[in-house]
Amino acid sequence: MNAAPPARKPLWRRLAGAALRTGKGVASGVRLRSPHNRLVAARAARRSPLLVHVGCGSIIFKGWVNVDLAPPADLLWDLRRGLPFAAACADAVYSEHFIEHIDYEAGAKVVAEMHRILKPGGIVRMATPDLDHLVERYTDKDWRQQEWLEKPWYDFIQTRGMMLNVAMRWWGHRFLYNEEDLRRQLEAAGFQNVRRVAWGKSAMPHLANRETRDDSRLILEGTRA
Repeated sequence: MNAAPPARKPLWRRLAGAALRTGKGVASGVRLRSPHNRLVAARAARRSPLLVHVGCGSIIFKGWVNVDLAPPADLLWDLRRGLPFAAACADAVYSEHFIEHIDYEAGAKVVAEMHRILKPGGIVRMATPDLDHLVERYTDKDWRQQEWLEKPWYDFIQTRGMMLNVAMRWWGHRFLYNEEDLRRQLEAAGFQNVRRVAWGKSAMPHLANRETRDDSRLILEGTRA
């Protein structure tokens, strides 16, 4: 009697190989979550826009590949290892309040990976706290007039020095950027037409209205040539 044919991988897992960087489909260390990621993988195989949300935390964008270390991300992945996607496969990359949680050198590697996975003409959008704004508030007599300081659990902050140190060191912050430093990271990775953009505003519809944090005061976009 002939042996039964080997079971085939589910269609969604086979399609994921079109987007993920590996010869065998799913890269080592990546866990695909369904049903959302099945849809994203299938869309990628059909050449629909591939949109990658880097360091998503608890914020999940429908129709995007949401990447982070822990659920509810679609792809559970340590971003310091690079991005598990093929070169020139993504149409847009978005990241909010992620890059300040890794050191400067690791940030440079992540930005270079964003450039690598974007198609020519693809756009990256990065939103983060603005070090220049914090320094301006530090030198302002009304330094307490900041949205985050209005929360009652920050009542212990009584001096501008304490405010600045908390902003720099709490929440796992490793390197806070101003526009000059973030622009240098993007341009060093090869991005062109790097520009500062307004909160929630973008010429690319997929990147408009993405910010979720009031303190995302530094927002830059760049284009892969």
